[in-house]
Amino acid sequence: MTGLPTIQELAQTLGPFAAFVVATFDRSGLPLIVGSVCVAVSLAGGSPTWTVALGTLGMTIGDLTLYEVGRQGGARTGFAKRLLRPLKPLRSTARAILRKYPSGALMFGRYLAGAGILLPMLAGGFGMKRQRAYTLLTLGSLLYVIPWGTLAFYLGRRFEPAVRRLSGDMVWYALAGLLAVAVAIAYSRVKRNARKAAAHAQHHADRLKPPE
Repeated sequence: MTGLPTIQELAQTLGPFAAFVVATFDRSGLPLIVGSVCVAVSLAGGSPTWTVALGTLGMTIGDLTLYEVGRQGGARTGFAKRLLRPLKPLRSTARAILRKYPSGALMFGRYLAGAGILLPMLAGGFGMKRQRAYTLLTLGSLLYVIPWGTLAFYLGRRFEPAVRRLSGDMVWYALAGLLAVAVAIAYSRVKRNARKAAAHAQHHADRLKPPE
């Protein structure tokens, strides 16, 4: 019995369509898997335009499918509850974030591990209008796949001789490290800006508070 195909084998067999297949099911929370398949397609001689476009389409279809599952009550079925049980500690947090920041949550929540599954389903379960949810999820997919997929594709092509000399595992570890650092930097900047905004809002509220 043969195991599941590796990302390299998918890229060799399917070409750019491998990005569509992987992105449809990838909800890892970091752009590592999408980046890995883009590197693999790059090394297999695929087209950057088709790779990124199909990856974006796959990510969008995956998100919209999860939204429709939530909208039809699928998240409350016994099977779905068992499937989502490992994400139970995140559920209340995801629900609170979605209620307070619905637009930002659907567009950028996929960067939080597990939220890429929960947030679209919760949006459907909460009855968010389909047009709004589709727009936000599509924009989120564009902002997720296009920059990371393009970067990974051209990194693979730019350093092709070095990449081919490494083992498959080393390629993915190196790519994961690079993208993890980039995500960490971006996350730290977002958190810093959020703290500054909260401090500014608190200062403004204190100035408006009437004296006792």
